[in-house]
Amino acid sequence: LKEGPIMEYWNMAPVHGKPVLVALSAGSFARSLEAMSEPGIQDLVLSDLRSMFGKVPEPRGMIRTKWYSDPYTGGSYSMIAAGSSVEDFETLADPDDDRIFFAGEACNSRYPGTLHGALISGQKVAEHIVSNA
Repeated sequence: LKEGPIMEYWNMAPVHGKPVLVALSAGSFARSLEAMSEPGIQDLVLSDLRSMFGKVPEPRGMIRTKWYSDPYTGGSYSMIAAGSSVEDFETLADPDDDRIFFAGEACNSRYPGTLHGALISGQKVAEHIVSNA
């Protein structure tokens, strides 16, 4: 294993039916990538992939996110920390006196850290509010 800015690659072709690759990074590596240009990141990823697989075609496009700079995410999604448990997701999702509600991926113990977990959580809260109005 080598240490570098790209921590993990996901082949999303089975999901999308098209050649889609997701590259994930974390920590100081992710912050350093945010300072790089898109062509620079693309070159870095291609170099990394070619060192592993040999001939890799040029990509047709690239979509980039900057989670660390995003004021709404702060570079993160939820995780179960040492001393925590799945019940913590459920505790966060419990309404406070039916006046304050939280929704999002961190409020879904079945699908934490995912977009569909956030969607399901939001729908659940909305249904609760409507049914108790």
